[in-house]
Amino acid sequence: MPRIWIDYCEFLISQRLITKTRHTFDKALMSLPVTQHELIWPIYIKWVESLPNPYTAISIYKRYLRLNEDAREDFIDYLISVKIFDEAILNIIVVLNDDLFHSKKGRSKFELWISLCEIISNFPEKVKNLDCENIIRYGLNKYTDEVVIN
Repeated sequence: MPRIWIDYCEFLISQRLITKTRHTFDKALMSLPVTQHELIWPIYIKWVESLPNPYTAISIYKRYLRLNEDAREDFIDYLISVKIFDEAILNIIVVLNDDLFHSKKGRSKFELWISLCEIISNFPEKVKNLDCENIIRYGLNKYTDEVVIN
C-alpha cells in the first residue's frame, strides 16, 4: 500500500504540482498506519527542502519532529541553509537543553553551541527576539573550564 502512495507522490513531484503534492503526502500519512510513515516522511522532507518557499518546509518539518525528534539536527541544518537563523537558534537551544540528545552526525553539544555562537556573531541583524548575551554566557559557563593562573 505505501508503494502506491510513494509512486503517486513521486509522479506529482515530477509534474511540479506543489499544492497537490503536499495534499497527497498528507493524505498518504493519514491513510497509512503510523508504522509505515517512515517510508513516506524521508521523501516528503527531501521534497519540501527543494521548494522555493522555506516556510512550507518549516511547517512540515515541525510536524515531522513530533513523530521523530531525531530529525531536529537535520532541521537545524536546513534552517541554517535557508538563513532562518532565529528559528535555527531556537532549535539548537532545544537540543542543548535535552539531556537525552545524541547527535546522528557525531556532533557534540559543544560543537552545536559553537555554531549557535557563530550565527549570533555573524548575523546579529537576523537574530530577533532572543537574549543573545544570556545564551552566550550560559554556554561559556557550561562548556568552558575555568583557567586557574598561579
